[in-house]
Amino acid sequence: MYKKPLLIVVSAVLIKDKRIFFQKRPKDKTMVGLWELPGGKIENYETPEKAIKRELFEEIGIKINIKDLIPFNFISYSYSDFHLLMPIFILKIWSGKIFSKEKQETKFFSYEELNAIDLVDADKDILLSLKQLIKE
Repeated sequence: MYKKPLLIVVSAVLIKDKRIFFQKRPKDKTMVGLWELPGGKIENYETPEKAIKRELFEEIGIKINIKDLIPFNFISYSYSDFHLLMPIFILKIWSGKIFSKEKQETKFFSYEELNAIDLVDADKDILLSLKQLIKE
């Protein structure tokens, strides 16, 4: 029996002006050019909250207060070579200007734009829930 490794990552739904932030996967990683929520791997002995705080600073240069994270949802998704488990937080407050330290394309998407966004497969599972967060 083939067993897939479990990859545990964390992500955040950044909301500003009824828009949700996504970043494009870079050319040197799998799923090139697809949009995804910001986040990353949880290190050993790191809580999901501390991991997303670190990842948001490392990826897009913003600082957050852990108390501003709102638990939202999680994804359990099986890719061909690994299984992904991803707790997701909502974040509406941060300090600093968002910029991609990894030179990824970034954008805040409106409700209407979310209908046409080309997401990584795992994030597609919560698209309806994401749209409800910013619905008028």
